Amino acid sequence: MTRTNPFELGLDKNEANFAALSPLSFIERAASVYPDRTALIYGSLRQNWRDTYTRVLMTLLGGLGTLFGPAVGAFVIVTLENELADKVGPWVTVIMGVIFVVCMLAFRRGLVGELLALRGNKAAQSDH
Repeated sequence: MTRTNPFELGLDKNEANFAALSPLSFIERAASVYPDRTALIYGSLRQNWRDTYTRVLMTLLGGLGTLFGPAVGAFVIVTLENELADKVGPWVTVIMGVIFVVCMLAFRRGLVGELLALRGNKAAQSDH
């Protein structure tokens, strides 16, 4: 008599096997499904998923691991949202998403990280 291992059932390959999993994709999904639900509780601070996602985007856009990166990212995102909101209305979210994807592909270290790397390369070239 052969026993079927319950942990080997239903493990056929499907599209879920090839889906990229990251904390950012989780936060993005949570922000789209539960935008107003509480995501963070720290003392008296309560933050919803939409705000959490926006803050993560600000940090990534400006540059992770830099002192001024999150502030630059916040400035860019808030300015773009305010400028685009009057002009494109509900499309602002889609346009911000496209801008974010382009920036992440072009500036892998964030805006500030890329500027610091560029400045470091110029300084290294001027020394020779």
